[in-house]
Amino acid sequence: MAEHRSPKPVVAGSRPVSPAIIRRKKMLKPGKFLGQVKTEMGKVAWPSKSELISSTVVVIVTTILLGIFIGICDLVLSRGVNLLIGGVF
Repeated sequence: MAEHRSPKPVVAGSRPVSPAIIRRKKMLKPGKFLGQVKTEMGKVAWPSKSELISSTVVVIVTTILLGIFIGICDLVLSRGVNLLIGGVF
């Protein structure tokens, strides 16, 4: 079987001209890293208590409603399949 080649073998990207060079960054010292973490955490826009509570309520209610919806769909589909194949509930 013949080797498959690109119709334009001289096009850049079809063959790498040179191997990729992998440069590794030096690891930060733990103290410097923690200092940078502290600086970045100071830049975070933290939600207020009321925003946090309202978002939590939305997540909990949505999760419950989605669970109920998926449960009903599962029940309906399983009963439908059982009717089609003649099984017993």
